[in-house]
Amino acid sequence: MLENGLKHTPYKYVTQSIFGGKTCSQLKCMECGNIKENYELFYNLSLTVKNMKSMQESLDSMIKDEKINDYFCEIC
Repeated sequence: MLENGLKHTPYKYVTQSIFGGKTCSQLKCMECGNIKENYELFYNLSLTVKNMKSMQESLDSMIKDEKINDYFCEIC
């Protein structure tokens, strides 16, 4: 409601700047090294907490590499 209420004012980005953030997902081709980036805005992060020893371990788990076998590179 706050964000919608501020939409047509000079303060339309205040909630994003205070409470939000941006993540970047990267797809890297293992053949040519081309990197495709996708940015997304967020207000909260969904982290795995089960079997994690600390918040740092949970954050590290969120950004770990993952191999995608059927990725089609636009350059190759």
